Amino acid sequence: MIYLFLDTKWGVLPFIEINGEVLGQSLAIGRYLARKYNLAGETPIEEAHADELVDSLGDLRPHMRPIFMEQDEVKKGELKKEFVDNHAKPFLAKLVTVKEKNGGTWMVGKNVCYSFHIRYTFKLFHLKQFLFSNF
Repeated sequence: MIYLFLDTKWGVLPFIEINGEVLGQSLAIGRYLARKYNLAGETPIEEAHADELVDSLGDLRPHMRPIFMEQDEVKKGELKKEFVDNHAKPFLAKLVTVKEKNGGTWMVGKNVCYSFHIRYTFKLFHLKQFLFSNF
């Protein structure tokens, strides 16, 4: 069914319709699909660790907002550099540590998990494009 986005449950995208039920919010959709297709982790603690990784990216948002709001390109460049040095690089280093502590192949458990494929593949690609271009 096609909706105008203002007619969605929360008035924003994304959303999906499943058997007549409308589900909104990207993280809720991702978690639903991960559980449906056995990509959420094999145990409750793995599910929690997957959710933890997905949610951790949200910790960067408050630090990115000033960059988007800044109109002066020189100041914007300074804010980007500060963000990269003080937030993005330490965050990416933490991700590497998590992966290494889990054996070096997967972020969570011993199999593919939505925390990597749904959130990080997409978000880190865009984070890289946003942060490291024009440096």
